[in-house]
Amino acid sequence: MAMSLVNWDVLIATYNTRNFKATLIDTQFLLTLSDKTLHILVKDKALFQGEMKQRGSEVVRQEDFLANRVNNFIEEYEQRSWLSWNLAEATAYKNLKEEN
Repeated sequence: MAMSLVNWDVLIATYNTRNFKATLIDTQFLLTLSDKTLHILVKDKALFQGEMKQRGSEVVRQEDFLANRVNNFIEEYEQRSWLSWNLAEATAYKNLKEEN
């Protein structure tokens, strides 16, 4: 039960973006983490310079994919009611709004 208290996506994203010089990181994997990590990924958006395959054979730039996810998250978050509120996503939303 104690392991469920850790926000694993945020921990993984933070560790990988802080230690990217020491290790090779899988940027495509980081882009698949939950919306709670978007504010961390945006801080290090210089890491996302490659391309990635999306459904089928469509190829998109990682930077564009991240920007699209951020915009979608902000739009969707602003439409939520208080019943959907959680601290991790509220923090991500606040930080993303401050960056813009």
